[in-house]
Amino acid sequence: MKIAVGCDHAGFPLKETVVEKIKEMGHEVLDCGTNSPERVDYPDYAFKAAGLVAEGKADRAVLICGSGIGMCISANKIKGIRACVCHDAYSAAQGVQHDNLNVLCLGARVIGPSTAQSVLENFLNASCSVCIISVCAKWREATLKRNRCLFKLVMLCESIKNLLEF
Repeated sequence: MKIAVGCDHAGFPLKETVVEKIKEMGHEVLDCGTNSPERVDYPDYAFKAAGLVAEGKADRAVLICGSGIGMCISANKIKGIRACVCHDAYSAAQGVQHDNLNVLCLGARVIGPSTAQSVLENFLNASCSVCIISVCAKWREATLKRNRCLFKLVMLCESIKNLLEF
């Protein structure tokens, strides 16, 4: 697989460990920076790496910042991205298998190199069940349909209320 990797200055110390593990597992790394501990804006690197996944140029991405949270919030703003902070192996695998997670976010100030390697290995070795994707798509469509109906009902009630007040 092609794995995009992006980090900010806080994630930079863990980046080399992540890149080495990805290569060791036989995957290709698409390095999206940063390449030094000099202070940078994390969204720039989240958008760059997660954007490659959304565009189909990378299969998955790994984002690293101090806590993982900022990168996660930024990545999830991109359509088609399902990013999550995972600091344990179970969540990383489960996220892929049941939620089709495609961007792993790590906090370099939260976990060390050994845990990061374990989490990464589980993230990259997991695959999503087609059945789960199908169920999620059907549920999402049903939810959207229900929400549209509720919105129309609320708007109708507001119209009736306005007529009665007039």
